[in-house]
Amino acid sequence: AGDTVRLLTTDLRVNCNEASYTKYYILGYMSLLVYGLGLPLLVWFGFRQTRRYYGLIVAQWKYLFLVAGFRTEVWFWDLVTQVRKLGFILIGLISHNAQLQIRLATMLAGISLFMTFHTAPYQEDVYNKMEVASALVIFTTMSLSILYDFPTFADTKSTAHHVLTLSLLVTNVFVIVPMLYFIFHAIWKELHRYLIRWKEDRQTKGICLPQGPVAADCMRLARVSNKGEGQWA
Repeated sequence: AGDTVRLLTTDLRVNCNEASYTKYYILGYMSLLVYGLGLPLLVWFGFRQTRRYYGLIVAQWKYLFLVAGFRTEVWFWDLVTQVRKLGFILIGLISHNAQLQIRLATMLAGISLFMTFHTAPYQEDVYNKMEVASALVIFTTMSLSILYDFPTFADTKSTAHHVLTLSLLVTNVFVIVPMLYFIFHAIWKELHRYLIRWKEDRQTKGICLPQGPVAADCMRLARVSNKGEGQWA
C-alpha cells in the first residue's frame, strides 16, 4: 500500500504531499508550538519573575487579564486551559484515525474533568460548578460517541442508534440547563450587588436640592460622611 495522499480541501487538484508544501507543514507545526505552548510558558515565567521581585499584588495587577477570578493558589489556571486546547489540536493533527482521535480526546477530557473538579480554580463557587458541568458534558458526549463504532449502533436505521443519539441529546440538555441557571444566577447576583451599592451610595450622598430644608440636611449629611461617621448630623 502506498502513502496516504493528502489534498487541499479548498482545491482538490493540489497535492499536499509534494515537496513544495513541506515548508508549510514545518511552519504550521512551529507556529502551533510557539503560540500554543511558548506564549503560556512565557507568561508563566513573567508572572513568577514579577512576583519574585515586586510581590504578589503587583504581579496580579500586571497580569490581571489572566489571573482575575482565579484563586491565588491556582493563578495559572488559564494557562492550563490553553495547554488543554493545544492537546485537542495535536490529537487532530497527529493521527487521521477517527477512532483513535475520539479515544485520545476522551482521555484528555476525562483528565480535564478530574483536574477541574479536584482543583476548583475559581474564587466563586458558581463558576467552579459551571466549569465542571462544561467538562462533564464534553467527557460524557465523547464517551458515548465511542459506541457508534460498534456494529449495533453504527446502523443509522437501527433502534440502538436512535436510542444512543437520544441519550446524547438528553445528556447535553441535562447539563446545559443547570449551566444556564448558573449563568443567569451569577448575572442576577452581580446585578443585585450593584443595586445595593447604588442604593447605599444614594443614601450616603443624598439628593440635594438647590434650596429648602432638604438641601440643608444633605449638606449636613455630606459633612458627616466626609468625617467617616456615616450618620445624619
